[in-house]
Amino acid sequence: MRGEAAELLAEVLRQRGAVDRLLRRTHSPVSHRRAGAAERLGLVPSPQAEQRLTELVTADHSLEVRIVATRALGKAGAAGAAAILLRSLSRADRVPDGIVASALLDLGPEAVPALRDALSGERAGGRRQRAMAANVLGLLDEMPSWRGMVENLASGDPEVRGSALRALGRLGVPQAAAAVARCLAPDEDPGLRAAAARALGRIGNPDSAPMLARCLDDPHYWVAHNAAGALAAMGSAGVAELSRAASGHGGAAAHAKEALARRALAHGELPPARAAAAVPVHPVPGPGAGLAPAHGGRG
Repeated sequence: MRGEAAELLAEVLRQRGAVDRLLRRTHSPVSHRRAGAAERLGLVPSPQAEQRLTELVTADHSLEVRIVATRALGKAGAAGAAAILLRSLSRADRVPDGIVASALLDLGPEAVPALRDALSGERAGGRRQRAMAANVLGLLDEMPSWRGMVENLASGDPEVRGSALRALGRLGVPQAAAAVARCLAPDEDPGLRAAAARALGRIGNPDSAPMLARCLDDPHYWVAHNAAGALAAMGSAGVAELSRAASGHGGAAAHAKEALARRALAHGELPPARAAAAVPVHPVPGPGAGLAPAHGGRG
């Protein structure tokens, strides 16, 4: 609950002393009591709740409490909570990334300014923060951030680059296709190249088809597999490249045939090999054909 309804509820609970009781419980020496109080504070958006949850996220010695407080801060926090959540990623015993990402997503558009700052390296902008920012901005469909993601493709950190590639694939911005395609270079890490191929399939720019086709015989399975899948999702330009590869031999042909079969099934069609086998073959009439009795009787 957010907005005016949340403010009214918080005011009622404050007047009844419920918020004060929860705040006191967050100071309990028993970790599960602090965690339970933190969870309930997440249901009461208020400056006091946000402040205390921030303290728990950043300073509590119990990982259990920090996990619960992170989730609660995503529900009860305002825009400033995003920077707190991002900074928490720097701890040695940090809350799992998926829980932090979920909390940032709960904040929604209010988290975008802090996420952009992290993506650009401003304020909380370490490698973990950059990777998280790219992932969450992609999940939020934050289209204006695509240029910042492209800039992070030049990072020296594989996690940051991989997160930027996945986010660009989710956003599907055609202008990013050339930068993503450069990550297919043979000297790049195979995992990064596989992510780039998948992203290009989601972007769907047909200009990328020739580069993807050259990856079909890559010795790394997921690079070739994702390249074939990307071509199948690319329309006529991709299908043409797959059809050429499928007529050959070796690994490229195998990946191309599989991708074409998957594409046919997704469109409710017979796979190419099955379609060819289903064509009825009519024998060529021999001498005397048509002279037999119409009903199989004797002449």
